Amino acid sequence: MKSARWFKLPGSMSLVKSPRGLPTRSVVLSAVLATVASLAVACVGSAGEPGPAGLKGEVGPAGATGPNGDTGPAGPSGNSGTAGLTGPSGDAGPQGPTANQAQARILSTLDTLTLDEAFEVWGSGFGPGESVVVLLEIGEGLQRVVGDATAGPGGAFRINIDAAGGDSRFRSRVQFGEVHTLLASGSEGTAASAPVTILAEKPVPVTILAEKPVVDAPPSSPVPATSATLVATVAVTGLTNTFWAAGFEPGETVSLGIVGGPAILVARDANDSGAVMLESRIDLGPGVYTAIATGASGVQATWPLVVVTEK
Repeated sequence: MKSARWFKLPGSMSLVKSPRGLPTRSVVLSAVLATVASLAVACVGSAGEPGPAGLKGEVGPAGATGPNGDTGPAGPSGNSGTAGLTGPSGDAGPQGPTANQAQARILSTLDTLTLDEAFEVWGSGFGPGESVVVLLEIGEGLQRVVGDATAGPGGAFRINIDAAGGDSRFRSRVQFGEVHTLLASGSEGTAASAPVTILAEKPVPVTILAEKPVVDAPPSSPVPATSATLVATVAVTGLTNTFWAAGFEPGETVSLGIVGGPAILVARDANDSGAVMLESRIDLGPGVYTAIATGASGVQATWPLVVVTEK
């Protein structure tokens, strides 16, 4: 009969008794398995609570800068800004040259008169609607207003003056028998003058017997302020009237017109002496108009044209 044996398990201080009849090797293996199972049961427990978080570590050094990326597409345009303030106005430029204008002129129905005699003054070349004052100047700044008028649409006017008049002081300064100035001054700066001779009294007319009637000489015309002149008689509406012009270039084309009316009535070439006769039908109502003669070179001359229904 085999007797039981005792063995020491590996990693244990206990002795294991081998049962009878079992091989020693089987006994040892069973003992080892039992020991491992017990150790496994002893090692596997319930999960514990998580421990507290550790301290945050220090920030590490910055890495190297990477390469530049590709340029992106352009963004949309922004809104326009508000307009800036207007700057101050600049200085006025120099005055331009004066335009070529017709020369104003006046004509007295009497070139020789007394201070108590009635007469008329005709004017032309003034501005439409311009106020005109007519003065008699006798020198040394002494003058007297003898009439006033308003120019019509054509720049012409007509004034009936009862007498130049004047007080004793004015009359004492007049040089009788001398030539004085009749001045027309417009509110827009237009001016014209004509010479008149002042007499102390009207001479007594002398009758001269003759076989042929004596033809009175036409009244002298005032000396024009320009190189060109224009002369006309009183015109009857609806009939042909004659104008005479001088002071133009030889062969120069001269046209005749009415300021504020027909621009051109007729045109003719001046003769070798620069004079020309212009004939035209006058279809204007009764009144005073400004007749104007204009040369191709731009030279102009005016004349106060009086139109009546019949002579």
